[in-house]
Amino acid sequence: MNTLVRTIASADAGMGHLVRTLALVKPLSELGSVWVATETKGDELINRIQLAGCTHIALEPNTMPDDEIARILAGTKGTPIHLVISDHYDLDASWHAAIRPHTQRILAIDDLGDRPLDCDFLLDPNLGADPSSYSVWVPQHCVRLCGAHYALLRPAFAKLRRKAKKRTKLKRILISFGGGDPKNLTQWACTRILKDFSQLKLDVVIGPSHPSREHLHELAAKRHQVRVFEDLDANAFGELMLAADLAIGGGGQTSWERCALGLPSLLVNVADNQESNTRALTRAGAALMLGTPDDQDQRNNNLHQTIATLLHNPEALQVLSIRALPLVDGRGPLRVAARLVAPTVRLATRDDSESLWLWANDPSATAKDSQPADTQKMSHEEWLQDVLTTTDKHLFMGEWVGQTVGSCQFDMRGEEAKVSLMLAPAYRGLGLSTPLLRASINAFWEKRPNVPLVAHVPTMSIEALRLYTACGFEPVRSDENEMHRFVLTPE
Repeated sequence: MNTLVRTIASADAGMGHLVRTLALVKPLSELGSVWVATETKGDELINRIQLAGCTHIALEPNTMPDDEIARILAGTKGTPIHLVISDHYDLDASWHAAIRPHTQRILAIDDLGDRPLDCDFLLDPNLGADPSSYSVWVPQHCVRLCGAHYALLRPAFAKLRRKAKKRTKLKRILISFGGGDPKNLTQWACTRILKDFSQLKLDVVIGPSHPSREHLHELAAKRHQVRVFEDLDANAFGELMLAADLAIGGGGQTSWERCALGLPSLLVNVADNQESNTRALTRAGAALMLGTPDDQDQRNNNLHQTIATLLHNPEALQVLSIRALPLVDGRGPLRVAARLVAPTVRLATRDDSESLWLWANDPSATAKDSQPADTQKMSHEEWLQDVLTTTDKHLFMGEWVGQTVGSCQFDMRGEEAKVSLMLAPAYRGLGLSTPLLRASINAFWEKRPNVPLVAHVPTMSIEALRLYTACGFEPVRSDENEMHRFVLTPE
């Protein structure tokens, strides 16, 4: 599957759109080519695209949709485009209509809800995003993916999340207003904090094109409590977030990265499109507002009062941290990819032995159904050999974006077959269970047509009950062991 991304990145617009789209196409790049088409100028941003394994297609600003599509098609050199991802506030249904003859599906990323979008998927990853707000803007068939659990974070943050801790005392502040920071809010925050709270340590992250780059480096050379970092990768940036007790920045893409690591934020609305996001974060108790770039007096007062309060009331800092952490888990790109790409299945082989063993014995494993009784009677290898060689047993493996993600077993019991599904621990909670079970059922019925399927589900397993119901199973009865019996009959 080949993917085209149309987005924006510049010193003025920032890099948030580019960063989140590159996070989304990371799993998709396993399936084919990825092109990123932008009006971007400058080696820094183009290098970021190329380092992500994508091909950059250079566009000219203010171009009519048909002319722009022609330039894009020249850049793809006749290679089929299966999916288009648009993340650009200037693109609307007219641009989608121009690209639609050249692709199979379109995903639009938006958080404004202010213009028509001719897309098959709509993604609004903001906290509290309302799918109904797009009813007048997208086609009826469009699948709307809304909410912060779809936030498009870079993979490093999901891994670093394991090291996240609640903040209990304010000693170090991370200041970052994005790669461009045209309002120069970074220098403002540094100056004010050093003036009023010189005991605090400051970590400052900027891009190479920051308007006060030289001044900030000079400041760091003079003041030992200030460190300045440029153009950090996700892992290094995340480590700075883990080391900080508080962050000061905008309400865009980086705000979700801070939440994933439990880092409280003081926010400035640096762009109109961030207003709803900053309001949602403050309502959730994960952040506090400082004001807008245009009202410096308000920002000065709020910054001083807020930091003074957090210094003298560390319990308030702890509450902010505790409320930030559960908002985002860093797995948003995988959840979106799971809606775009369905898993496929194949018959298991002996090469799958280790994966099956690790899944079955993972301490956090919670299978959708109890494991076959045979696994309790025989060694794992003997059990697998039996499954692979017995004609009344069928074991399918699920494949998704280049990874083996689960298994589904069918055991003939007279005239019916018992089904049990297991997902690899790393791929639970992404929405893969239902499509994997459906694909496995179809594969089984190709081999054994017209065989009714039976699933035994623990009464208290709400997630499993929803899974089998979603796949068309109907409850028959519950037994004395508190197990529900579900049946699916071929049409």
